[in-house]
Amino acid sequence: MHDTIINGSRSKRTTIQTSEGYKKQFFTETAAKAMRDSEVTHVLKTATEFEQWLPNAIRTRIEQGRHHPFNFSVYQVEYKGQIIEFKCKMTDGEILYMMKFI
Repeated sequence: MHDTIINGSRSKRTTIQTSEGYKKQFFTETAAKAMRDSEVTHVLKTATEFEQWLPNAIRTRIEQGRHHPFNFSVYQVEYKGQIIEFKCKMTDGEILYMMKFI
């Protein structure tokens, strides 16, 4: 596995370890947020291509977590003519958390 770069630095991780094995937190959160989106299949396919679009992203703001005790870096990037907004959980590094089309 090679490093994923976010905002010029190596990201901490894109997966988390659970008792069931590796769980793709990024994909789980993205799927949950896109569940009612008519483009859910396109959103999830694009999510699987994150290594292609993520390095070109620009941080647009920092959001305070509403349901979490940490903040999020919010990024935007254009990929295949679509604007993607994604969030990274800010802990001791940035953890890719979820994405959506805007």
